[in-house]
Amino acid sequence: LNALLKGEIDISEELSGDLIPLAKKSKEIVLARQDEIGVAQQIRINSIQPPFDNPKLRQALLHAVDGADFLAAVIDDPDLGRPCRSFYVCSSPYFTEAGFPKFDLAKAKALLREAGYDGTPVVLLDAAENPNIHAFTTVADELLKSIGFKTDLQAMDWATVVARRASKEPVGKGGWSIFISGPGGLDMMEPVSHLGLRSNCEKAWFGWPCDAEIETMRTAFADLSDKEQRQALAAKIQARAAETVPYVPIGVQYQIRAHRANLTGLLTPPAPVYWNITRR
Repeated sequence: LNALLKGEIDISEELSGDLIPLAKKSKEIVLARQDEIGVAQQIRINSIQPPFDNPKLRQALLHAVDGADFLAAVIDDPDLGRPCRSFYVCSSPYFTEAGFPKFDLAKAKALLREAGYDGTPVVLLDAAENPNIHAFTTVADELLKSIGFKTDLQAMDWATVVARRASKEPVGKGGWSIFISGPGGLDMMEPVSHLGLRSNCEKAWFGWPCDAEIETMRTAFADLSDKEQRQALAAKIQARAAETVPYVPIGVQYQIRAHRANLTGLLTPPAPVYWNITRR
């Protein structure tokens, strides 16, 4: 940001929330969303190891998470993000709240009791050098404890998170229970390419959710051409995901680009590109 303010560079991508107020003070800097889809912030759950190999405990977490509380920890401007009570990103043509439970801490606590939670610690991988992830993970840690989970918050850098999340070992042998990430929203638009919804067991994204019903519906979705049929099936997939809980959505967060005011023609696709730009 200092280099941008001095005119040593022209563009800074993914400006962190704590730097936005500083950038706003300069008339030489323009702030805008990098794209209109955003990133799909989410709590990724390890479905193959205790405690979250129990679907009732995953459901408990889904009932306990209010995306607005998480986003409030990193942004104070509603234009920078919003909760999505859906497994589809907010701007998706298949966005639906079908089957998605209402925020209910009492229900979450009841599900813990029904599941017979035995105190197995929830290991949270905290990428402490990343302001967003660290804030979200801290909120998650407090939330989990408030509904009755025992937690183990482990601070590390993102590179270590990336290495640890590939482990399928129990938490006592270097495994994990939760990490938080924000994949590009473009990957969360529809069921076929949906990174988070994939429930094809060993081939799924980290956390390895496994559900033949979701996979059958995802395959059927690819064969449909009628928009209304696709929307109806997408809603059924969402309802099933609310039962199996492959992950817990937090909401969409818009990445902010800062650039020198004398630049024009910046484009806003889901991934930054550097053509069409001119300097006045």
